[in-house]
This record gives sequence, structure tokens and C-alpha cells, in this order.
Amino acid sequence: METETQDFLHASVTTRKKVNHILALEDEQGVKVTNNPSMSAIEKNYFMELFQRKICNTILVVEAIRHFFTDDDNVVLTSPFFDASRQMARSKGL
Repeated sequence: METETQDFLHASVTTRKKVNHILALEDEQGVKVTNNPSMSAIEKNYFMELFQRKICNTILVVEAIRHFFTDDDNVVLTSPFFDASRQMARSKGL
């Protein structure tokens, strides 16, 4: 029974590996690219752009957050942090 299960799982994973391939990417101009060096360059540029620090309008971000949280939420979120485990250790003299 165990061998049959292992065989099934191995076949499933092997089949999935064969299916999960990127055959082409589209560059910034909308051109379909299929060769590996060009696809690698597109991937690199995409992630460089995605994770690059950008200047943003922080006022818009703060305004969006301000409208999302209520005044009660703000009181809870800005209250001092209480660590119960440290308080318990202090009270027991640890």
C-alpha cells in the first residue's frame, strides 16, 4: 500500500514539474519573448522595479489610514505595550 501511494505521489509531482514552465514573457513594449537570456532580463528588470525604493505621497497614505481606523482603534493601537510575561516574572522576583 505504501509503495502504491509513493508511486502515485511521485507521478503527481513529476507531472506537475513538466507543466510548470514559463514558455514566454512579454516585455515592456508588449513583445512576446521566448529566449532564455531575454526572459531573464525581463524578470530581473521586473523585480528591480518592483522592489526599488520610490518616492510616494505619504499624505495620501496617511489620509487613507486615517479614514480606515476609528478613534477607538487609534486609542488601542497607540496605547503602551504591555508584556504580561515580563510583568509576571517581575512579580515573582525572577
